[in-house]
Amino acid sequence: MQTYYTESYQQAREHFLAATANADQKFQDTIAEDLTIDTAVFTARDPRTVLLIVSGTHGVEGYSGSAVQLRFLEHFLPHLNDQTTLVLIHALNPYGFARDRRVNAHNVDLNRAFHDHQEAYTTANPALDAALDGLHPLIAPKRPRGNPALETFRFYARILPTVIRAKLTGTYPALKNALAGGQYRYPDAPFYGGNGRPKEVEVFGRILREVTAGQAQCLVLDCHTGLGKRGEAVYFTANGDNTEAFKRLQKIEPTFTSIAPSDTQNQEIYEAKGSLVQYAIRHSQAKQTYAFGLDIGTISNIPLLYRIVAENQLHHYPNTPETIAQQVREDFREGFYPSEAKWRNDALGLYTRFLGKVAVEFGLVN
Repeated sequence: MQTYYTESYQQAREHFLAATANADQKFQDTIAEDLTIDTAVFTARDPRTVLLIVSGTHGVEGYSGSAVQLRFLEHFLPHLNDQTTLVLIHALNPYGFARDRRVNAHNVDLNRAFHDHQEAYTTANPALDAALDGLHPLIAPKRPRGNPALETFRFYARILPTVIRAKLTGTYPALKNALAGGQYRYPDAPFYGGNGRPKEVEVFGRILREVTAGQAQCLVLDCHTGLGKRGEAVYFTANGDNTEAFKRLQKIEPTFTSIAPSDTQNQEIYEAKGSLVQYAIRHSQAKQTYAFGLDIGTISNIPLLYRIVAENQLHHYPNTPETIAQQVREDFREGFYPSEAKWRNDALGLYTRFLGKVAVEFGLVN
């Protein structure tokens, strides 16, 4: 299965363009001189359903998402029925993909930037803002990276007591949401959702509205890696847990959880703000939309957060010694795109089995 994987954005793009050469429609939206969001549309003869698969919302996670798209083209496209249109958006965040970052060129986490109104680009929650203010010195140090052992000690000496205290006092959900749910106060910190709608969001919205107009149903899959236990999938959806859509998704995978506040959330999920799947449900023109994602785990949450913090610090302080900087970059990439063959095979297998179940449940194949 590793043949579907590549080792650079440019290589992934070349493979995608070659694999989609016979698509019925193609869009190329330039984000920068050498960075493009590529979209391929395979239009059904009697279109009623749209299956839309997105890779690279978090840039560095595009390696796996691109592999999922290539595998789907080879193993599923020939069997789609005459009512199913396939849409593939490759490298929604080409800057992050090309630079091995999660964010775009403005340090914006795209999956916190899918809002409809300007006033939504704020936390609007005093408790979360206060929690974030306290965490900011930890997650966005105002200095270059130093000795790795000292950096590790500094981080864990502060984060572990904070997490333990939050769990003992019942404030861990607020802490988790303050860290990962999206923040709009500190452009220099991770999980920053920006101060206005990025071009990448505009591109996605335009394509979504165009391909779903007049359709009976739309299925949107956003491909991710990093969250959860290593080699296992976390299944999430923006469909509310009290809807028929959510119940139908749970028929496919009982562990599905909603990213909206709910009693069914599992411990891995945070309350996301401005996510792609939430936006897809609001803006799809289809009569019924199912918007969901898979996140394939790599390393546990706190070590992964440590790597996110280190990479973000390196970006803001590029005068870090090169030996230290190189290790930070390697560790960060490994945290979202493990080099281990077993992980890559398992990840692609999980996506393949899931998409097979989706195809059967929603009648996408002959």
